[in-house]
Amino acid sequence: AVVAPVAAAPVPAPAPEPVPVAEPEPEPEPAPVVEPQAVVDLPWNDPVDAEAEAEVEQQPVVEPVLETTGEQPELTPMPTPTPDSVVLDAPEWVSAPV
Repeated sequence: AVVAPVAAAPVPAPAPEPVPVAEPEPEPEPAPVVEPQAVVDLPWNDPVDAEAEAEVEQQPVVEPVLETTGEQPELTPMPTPTPDSVVLDAPEWVSAPV
């Protein structure tokens, strides 16, 4: 058996290193001016000051408990609904014997 010599794969030439391009440094952006915001006093936050705390504490309105139907307030009668358009009976019902 004759063995053919194995040829080595050609090695590509090393790629030339790119020359770094001097980029101009970007100018730093000026810091945005932050305007002070008004403090919002939310119910789940701690009160901002004593005035706000005094305003939050209000006495609940006590509604009377009515025991009997005689104590119930009078209700105005509900108006009967009026249809927007009159719907005629179906033709098969009109001709049906009564």
